[in-house]
Amino acid sequence: MMPRFEPVYCFYPILKSTMTLILKWPLVVCVLALFCGGCGSAAYEEQFAKTIDSLHREEPFRNLLKTPVALPIPESDEVVSLRLPKLFDASAGNVYAFDAIAQNPLDSSKALQKSRWYPDFLTASKDFDLEPYHLMTYEARIAPTGGQGEVSPGTLQCIIFAVPKKIKKGKKNESLKDRLKDAFSLAWIDLKVPTPAGTERSIYKGIYKEAPKRLFYLIPADQFDVVLVWKTPAPVALGLHLDDPSLNLSSKDVPLARATAWSVQVEPAVAKTAAPEN
Repeated sequence: MMPRFEPVYCFYPILKSTMTLILKWPLVVCVLALFCGGCGSAAYEEQFAKTIDSLHREEPFRNLLKTPVALPIPESDEVVSLRLPKLFDASAGNVYAFDAIAQNPLDSSKALQKSRWYPDFLTASKDFDLEPYHLMTYEARIAPTGGQGEVSPGTLQCIIFAVPKKIKKGKKNESLKDRLKDAFSLAWIDLKVPTPAGTERSIYKGIYKEAPKRLFYLIPADQFDVVLVWKTPAPVALGLHLDDPSLNLSSKDVPLARATAWSVQVEPAVAKTAAPEN
């Protein structure tokens, strides 16, 4: 009688050797990495610590675009740099960027209505006008889902200003924070926040009393004060986690408006684009 051919048993030694090598391969890779890095040397440990620190610092900004936009400040050699929420990714469509001379996106032969890039509520006060310092208005059409599954379409706007510290209007030596407080009856909240560089600074959050979902953020810099104004319907703001009343949040629960304010920097002008990028 001819011997019965059992393929499984015939190749078992080979299969066992292969599986052993596969299981040991990650360990081999780690050993090689340690060897190349100095077998657990101080240099390897330092690089590992830097990587972990970088990941921790990036965590609050995970819902923002990775590439900052750079908005030139008129009559200055500086730009306002900030990271917008991913909702403003230009490749997603229904995302616009408007300045004071923007054209109508539906008809390029017509000028854009001022109320589109400079909301009416910003003209409510005659004491202080932000219009001369307007840099850009970003707009995204969105349709977040409500708690019961219904769709709540809306528009989210982020309006950006850079106000020179040397500008004096109204009371002498009155800070921009105080002028905005008087003009819009804002209740300012002082926030100590981290920056993408790992440092800490003070910024200010203000709530417009007649429409709680119209938020103001004031970010002081050396020569300019940057102002971010957010405008959106209340259901949309809630669905997007635009902001949060809590002052103490974990790095995994930073609202969109606050994270954007954290990312703001005033930097020397360089060759950057002002279009939202991923």
